Amino acid sequence: MCIRDRAGATPMSADMQQMDMPPVWVSYVKYDDIDGAAARAAEAGGGVFMPPMDVLDSGRMALIQDPTGAAFGIWSPRAFAGAALVNQPNTLAWNELQTRDLPAARAFYEHVFGWTGTEMNDGSGYVTFAAGDRTQCGSLPMNEMWDASVPANWAVYFMVEDVDAAAARVRQLGGTVLVGPNQAGEMGRFIVVRDPQGAVFTAMQFNGPMDLPPGIN
Repeated sequence: MCIRDRAGATPMSADMQQMDMPPVWVSYVKYDDIDGAAARAAEAGGGVFMPPMDVLDSGRMALIQDPTGAAFGIWSPRAFAGAALVNQPNTLAWNELQTRDLPAARAFYEHVFGWTGTEMNDGSGYVTFAAGDRTQCGSLPMNEMWDASVPANWAVYFMVEDVDAAAARVRQLGGTVLVGPNQAGEMGRFIVVRDPQGAVFTAMQFNGPMDLPPGIN
């Protein structure tokens, strides 16, 4: 059987624990010129709280906070490419920026990575980001319906075959279903979950085989 990486986990440092930082899923953008991207992030009003550094022979990484407060990583691979299995049941399927200032965030990511932002025509204000003809991720404007305590963040979506069964497993394993199961338009159904450690993610059952807009990886 071939084992392929789907995601990773690391223990929080003592400093992070002393600062009461919650466990989180970190979204990483693969980008070859990581030093250039970090420099542009600082130019565009972002915070570089972990400057580019080598991770042995695996690759080079940086941790960034955009001007709206959402944190993410940048990864320039060498020996380790990153997730090798995606867009299948029980793997990562989507990354989504959730922010209260989407225009500022859009300008930031377009400057840092050269992405093209396109607003969907359904009136939701949802923006997808593309590099060339390949869609990379999405961005959701947080409106007054969102709890004020929820910060800007990068949400991770994992695909599941049965969202109701996934919700039941979450509860059995000591997690909490925060939202749903809810309908996501014609795309499918989803739940927002908090695991027993406190990290939040979304599990989504898609209608049909990976029913995402063309070009989404």
